Amino acid sequence: GIITLTTNMSSPLLEFVKRSRLPVVDVAAGSSVPRFSRVQPDNFAIGRVAAEEFLGRGFQHFAFFTLDRTAPVVSERIRGFRATVEQAGHRLHVLDYTERIKMKGGWEFMLLWLGRELKKLPKPLATMAQYDAEASYIVKAAMEANLHVPEEIGVIGVDNDPIYSELCLVPLTSVISNMELVGYQG
Repeated sequence: GIITLTTNMSSPLLEFVKRSRLPVVDVAAGSSVPRFSRVQPDNFAIGRVAAEEFLGRGFQHFAFFTLDRTAPVVSERIRGFRATVEQAGHRLHVLDYTERIKMKGGWEFMLLWLGRELKKLPKPLATMAQYDAEASYIVKAAMEANLHVPEEIGVIGVDNDPIYSELCLVPLTSVISNMELVGYQG
């Protein structure tokens, strides 16, 4: 059998896997290859857990930052975060950079945009990012916009990736998606 991450596969490799006639399990979050069996984390629950953490800390203002709202994994996380926030009587602001990602200016322009967007929202603001990498962008953008983390901007990422969670300018809080279990189940 084959355990694969289809989102990271080049077309020739994907075609090889399709033609293999072996059982295939896809462990990629938000895979777009419907004919493969899949094992994925519960992305709705990941969003819910992040919102519950912020609500438990007394936050009343919430935002979700995404670089790609079209990815199924991201839309599920937003749905879980939004449902929990709204059930508690609050509103969610989605800081969506999807359309701008193709524009010139790169990472520095994105940080400026994100800093401006964070400044517009009420504080203290609880922000969730689709992954830890994007959570580190929130931290950097907030600091460059003279916003204090975590006093004014609380940040949660996903995956507990040590590269980001331990080496970020401020230690990150992160929802553990338990990819080891996903791989084991695959």
